[in-house]
Amino acid sequence: MNTEQIIEYFKSIFGDNKIYMSNFRGWDFEMLLEHGEFNKLDNVLDTGALHSYFSVLLAQFVNKITTTDDLSWADRDYFAKSGLPPITEWMKIVSEKTNGVVTAEKANIMDLPYSDNTFDKVLSISTIEHVFDDLKGMQELKRVLKPNGLLLMTTEYNEKIDMPFDKEGFLRIYNNSSIENLCQGFKVEMKEFNTTGQSYAGIPFGTLFIKLRKE
Repeated sequence: MNTEQIIEYFKSIFGDNKIYMSNFRGWDFEMLLEHGEFNKLDNVLDTGALHSYFSVLLAQFVNKITTTDDLSWADRDYFAKSGLPPITEWMKIVSEKTNGVVTAEKANIMDLPYSDNTFDKVLSISTIEHVFDDLKGMQELKRVLKPNGLLLMTTEYNEKIDMPFDKEGFLRIYNNSSIENLCQGFKVEMKEFNTTGQSYAGIPFGTLFIKLRKE
């Protein structure tokens, strides 16, 4: 599916609701669908995801999705101004719209409440850069992933310049070296970069897609 087809699918589910599309990440979604090797037996964990909506799209192609978020952003001003539905309401919406394939839960990526080797695929869509201890978060994602399972990740990236975690903006930017450090313990199967024209604190960045396999 390309971005236009994905948008049409969301419209068929939610109607032409611009609020629901406010956090739409078309290129990221395309990359995950094209390279995720999803199948109807998959048990999937989608992290930091309660308003990314990818789980609603993916529900057509897999067996079960647990979509999680620590909800730390729910008390910030931007959420109050966004017009998005209350968290408890959205949790019900994603379950109803996917006939129960998606279960929405509160969970912290640095301390996931799931057993070792639980999920066939783990998704991190523009999430890991917002995690205070990203290395600990990656260890948790690896722990809950089955052997030979895939971690599919997108994140903020500048090839040469990185930015440590900014507590005010709840964000970091990775470069080649810090991404390599982040991915230790996984087999990197592919990377793809999308220039977005964004910047933060004077640092330009785009989106990096990474496909990682647990060995």
